[in-house]
Amino acid sequence: MPKLYKLSEVRDGANAMSNGAKTQMSGEKFESAVRIIFEAIKIHSYPEEREWLEMCSRIRNEMKKFYPGSWHCIAYETKFYSIVESTSGDYMTVKLDDLYIELFRSH
Repeated sequence: MPKLYKLSEVRDGANAMSNGAKTQMSGEKFESAVRIIFEAIKIHSYPEEREWLEMCSRIRNEMKKFYPGSWHCIAYETKFYSIVESTSGDYMTVKLDDLYIELFRSH
């Protein structure tokens, strides 16, 4: 059964890192992303499952509304590894008990 999270838990799970160094993601953009991710988890989590594609689509589309560009969202229930290129300050990972999210804007 997918776990539901509080906004503070999503914020604590957010790790704004890029190449091992803190990004320049602004406080406002960071907080917007955390709220968008929190809402998407809440809307697309059910007792039986999560709607992975819908959750990622919502996160990407909401970020595009406020911060235009090519946003990408990857979500998975276990740890995963990736190598992506993002614009400076536009990379975030969120690590929760049963959910990993990678959000970034590409060049």
